[in-house]
Amino acid sequence: EILPNIHRTQHKNVSLTSSARFRIILGEWTISRSSAAHSSKFKTRFKVLLRPLNLRRSLFQNMKVIKLLEHDLFEIGPKKTQDFSTLVFMKYAHCEK
Repeated sequence: EILPNIHRTQHKNVSLTSSARFRIILGEWTISRSSAAHSSKFKTRFKVLLRPLNLRRSLFQNMKVIKLLEHDLFEIGPKKTQDFSTLVFMKYAHCEK
């Protein structure tokens, strides 16, 4: 399975430019994100291909979509804070409204 390119992204002092800091994990996750246009929430199901080595699986429970980087590449961060020191890149699988 071809991995997406790691975008050169740097927030604060945490650099995510090195692909050596990532590893593949299998599994499908479901997170909620809100639509500002419709003020409604819907579930987004996706398959995670890459994540930082120091990020525990349980932390995905409190993640939200920060922005859509490309057609099938999301950038997510902590749900209740603006701390972008922990970023996760995932491959889009499918969406269910």
